[in-house]
Amino acid sequence: MSLPKDVPIRVMALNYDGSLKLRAFSCGGRWYRVTRVLEEWFDTGEWWKGESEKRFYRVEAALSLFEVYYEPQSKTWRLYKVYD
Repeated sequence: MSLPKDVPIRVMALNYDGSLKLRAFSCGGRWYRVTRVLEEWFDTGEWWKGESEKRFYRVEAALSLFEVYYEPQSKTWRLYKVYD
């Protein structure tokens, strides 16, 4: 699967009880339904360069694994990695 890496994506998610449930994301003109969230973690990045904390998710979608992240400072979602 050939998708660009570290690009903005659109995300469909539910927010309830203070938690976030990813439902789907769109990249390259196609929607991918998230079938399972495998991991969730925070990464501080290069804080000494002014990077903000990011919230990462490793998810299953379309029979593949993806890593996506949310950056609260810019309020954007990005596709970080695709496991082929």
